[in-house]
Amino acid sequence: MSDQFAEKIMLAVTAVNECQYCTRYHSELARETGMDQATIDRLLESDIDAAVEDGERPALLFAQAYAEADEDPSPEAVGELREAYGPAKASDVQAFVRAIYFGNLVGNTYDAARFAARRRARDGRRCLRNAAASVGQAIERVRERCPV
Repeated sequence: MSDQFAEKIMLAVTAVNECQYCTRYHSELARETGMDQATIDRLLESDIDAAVEDGERPALLFAQAYAEADEDPSPEAVGELREAYGPAKASDVQAFVRAIYFGNLVGNTYDAARFAARRRARDGRRCLRNAAASVGQAIERVRERCPV
């Protein structure tokens, strides 16, 4: 399998999972293999038919189906992949698909954790401001009742 074909598989899965890190990284690797930007854009828009040659279409359709089915493609999809490429190359395609799916999962999990941490920090700052305001109000009430 050529490097360019492998990157097309990576981009097809990444288009479904929308991992910003994998999108950037594999777009750059795809350009390094000689893939033009228009093809990269079509892959990231999930426009497989416009982006690939006939011989690559079964692998990329499988890659999309795998990602859309959350790692559980139909037996028919697996059978079509094996029929198109034979068992050895189909296994290679599946290995690439699994690898990028895992990479997308890691990247998206990182983003979710980062977002949650920012939200918790923002909520913590708001709570601290409210507590400080409440303490300030309490001090003002005490000063009003007990002038010094």
